[in-house]
Amino acid sequence: MSLRIVRGLCFAVLVDLAIGLFFALLLGKNLNHRVSFFEYGAAMFFALLPDFDVLMQKKVTGQVTGTHKNVMHSPLIMLPLLLMITGAVVISFNIPNPIFWWLLGPLCVFGHYAHDTFEEGPGIAWFAPFSHR
Repeated sequence: MSLRIVRGLCFAVLVDLAIGLFFALLLGKNLNHRVSFFEYGAAMFFALLPDFDVLMQKKVTGQVTGTHKNVMHSPLIMLPLLLMITGAVVISFNIPNPIFWWLLGPLCVFGHYAHDTFEEGPGIAWFAPFSHR
């Protein structure tokens, strides 16, 4: 892997982390909620979540190509699924500030998708599985 690719990946990760921090701060301000260190960490995790496909790709093929053509980068599948999962977790475990947590994951993942749409590379298939563009 060339130094140019490594620099690009590091920059993309930093942008995704900043997106997570931004949405945690935005939600905290709008919901009158003091965001904890743990919640900022969770926001960064959610913002990086779609790129966990890199780990799967490395394990299956032995290499990382940087393409985003799997379910982790399919917004019409992942965003509703994430809304349902976070909603179920918030309700099941009676987590305080449920609206904050219910919105945090999907907003951070959406921010990741928006970033991937405009960066160099294959982009996001916003309407997958109905379209691959």
